[in-house]
Amino acid sequence: MFDFCYTACMALTLHSPVSAVSGVGPTFTKQLKTLGILSVRDALWYLPFRYDDFSHHVPIDRVEADSVVTIHGQVELIRSRRSFRKRLSITEALVSDDTGSIRVVWFNQPYLATSLPPGTRVALSGRAEAGLPALQMSNPTYEKIHAEMTHTGRLVPVYPATAGVSQRQLRSLIHECLPLAKGVEDFLPVSVRSASHLETLATALRDIHFPPSPARLDAAERRLAFDELFLFVLNALRTKAFLATNPAPAIPFLEKPTQDFVGRLPFTLTAGQKKAAWTILRDLAKPSPMNRLLQGDVGSGKTVVTAIAMLNAGLSGYQSVLLAPTSILAEQHYRTLQTMFHDTDIHVALWTSARQDINGEPVSRAMLTKEVAQGKVTIVVGTHALLQPDVQFHRLGLAVVDEQHRFGVEQRQQLRQQASLTSHALPHFLSLSATPIPRSLALTLYGDLDVTTLRELPAGRAAIVTKIVNESQRDSVVTIMHRAIDAGHQVFVICPLITESDNLGVQAATETAVRLADGPFSDATVGLLHGQLPAKTKTQTLEDFASGKIHILVATPVVEVGIDVPNATVMVIEAAERFGLAELHQLRGRIGRGRLPGACFLMVSGDTPKDKPRLQAVVKSHDGFALAEEDLKLRGPGALLGIRQSGLPDFRLAQLTDAKLVQAVRGVAAEFLNNDPLLEGAPALAEALRAFEKTHHPE
Repeated sequence: MFDFCYTACMALTLHSPVSAVSGVGPTFTKQLKTLGILSVRDALWYLPFRYDDFSHHVPIDRVEADSVVTIHGQVELIRSRRSFRKRLSITEALVSDDTGSIRVVWFNQPYLATSLPPGTRVALSGRAEAGLPALQMSNPTYEKIHAEMTHTGRLVPVYPATAGVSQRQLRSLIHECLPLAKGVEDFLPVSVRSASHLETLATALRDIHFPPSPARLDAAERRLAFDELFLFVLNALRTKAFLATNPAPAIPFLEKPTQDFVGRLPFTLTAGQKKAAWTILRDLAKPSPMNRLLQGDVGSGKTVVTAIAMLNAGLSGYQSVLLAPTSILAEQHYRTLQTMFHDTDIHVALWTSARQDINGEPVSRAMLTKEVAQGKVTIVVGTHALLQPDVQFHRLGLAVVDEQHRFGVEQRQQLRQQASLTSHALPHFLSLSATPIPRSLALTLYGDLDVTTLRELPAGRAAIVTKIVNESQRDSVVTIMHRAIDAGHQVFVICPLITESDNLGVQAATETAVRLADGPFSDATVGLLHGQLPAKTKTQTLEDFASGKIHILVATPVVEVGIDVPNATVMVIEAAERFGLAELHQLRGRIGRGRLPGACFLMVSGDTPKDKPRLQAVVKSHDGFALAEEDLKLRGPGALLGIRQSGLPDFRLAQLTDAKLVQAVRGVAAEFLNNDPLLEGAPALAEALRAFEKTHHPE
């Protein structure tokens, strides 16, 4: 069905630059580059995000005003003229069929008078409008009627575009490349395709772009979604199988030192913390690698549970490493663990790109490298920059990763090379998540992990009142901020952006900090924190806020995790409608961390009535799991978890909430891996999985 461009495409290959495609000039090539389309293969994998259904055409006499329709007719008259008042060209045509005629108008397309001369059979798709004296269509999509329609008369694909690139250009480009889809290697084994009733990859690619029918579109989407989930699940199962073939150091539970440590804490462990700690300690005592996710709501006490595990590892002669996605979070963990292990034989170090410390004392990178290699440091807290060949541990027994759960085979092998254990031994692995993950999603995402959940919050936490406010109530919020500062407390102001954007028109951190410091809070100290600041500046700002030198900290959501200032009692979240429910809950968790009551104000832009029912969920509930479930329904898992932190792939078609498909994929993947654990009989699948792992696992 795509033979019409066979000759034009004969010289093309999947690796040909997109500039080699007929009709693609230098300007279009440059525009396509901004969309990530560099080659013919890229064009084939540039998928539509929706479709316009122009598959049913109606007689002209049945066209109604303000309706989107497709008509088939013949051009009777056409002419172009110039409108000097508006400085644009107007092309007018009269199109008729057996039932009647309709006026058609295009703006700034004078060439149509030549390309659609009288007598041309044409299909038009667009909105009909009431005109004088009768109906007319303005700027409809047009196409000469022939056997294979591209822009009208069918389910028409709509692609993500950029300035200067039209949908017509993208459709024409991809349609020109489609014959080469047959050259795309189908990595899915025939046995899997047959068992799951899936079409070939070439067919799916053709039908996802230009579906002949809704049923064929469904089949194409199912095949491509299956592919995404299959690689995801296969990777998780492969990780689990990898762990099963490797030993780990058996770290014994040291009852008396553990009891002494817990007894020195300035708080009492909750029942949930005790249960979670015991579960982890039992895992550590086994000669096989622990692979566990510890998730809990904001302030549920995951750090102290982790510290108990690190204590037992350290006193048994093993080191621990705690990896965080940001230096801010790493420094917070460092300070917390320093406090917990004060006056013990457990030595804690910090290792980020900007700072290296041991027990609070700055050291050089060379010195810290030496101390870690000799085993003089018990716990190393840092970012993933620690995963370097020249960083060697004396005996690494436990690896903890915070807010980044997908820690794949390559990272584990890197840690094994750094661990100085026996040749096949792996450190135990514990992942932490402050984002409550609904159980259904956790089972899908983390099939290779055992999941432990902390639901109970420590006693003594103060209540946080949450209110939705708009611009007319800002003066009242400012008054409350002043009262908090006068009482010796501190304030967070959270902004969605670092700098202002004319397109978005929302409060930005940089400008907000200046506005507050020069205006209502000129007598207070206003600090600024965002991800683009130098590391030393961020560290100093955090220290100044923690010590009370900064009264108001204006920040982006970089503070969502990693800042623990019990003296902070007020938070203002600008443009709150731009945040997800789980993220708002995370941010709110930065206040009320001591015994002082807190107030969180969700500032909405304008009235935004459509957002208020959604935000009311945050006002009414402090249950992070309930809010996560609601966020999952509204925005999907990618928005809930964050791609980078969770390691969640940027799925284009697959939905992790599609329980039926996920279950089917898991069954097929498990059976296939059981029959061919090394993928020896499926080299194309093995290669696709290697490519998936490279883009999937965050370094």
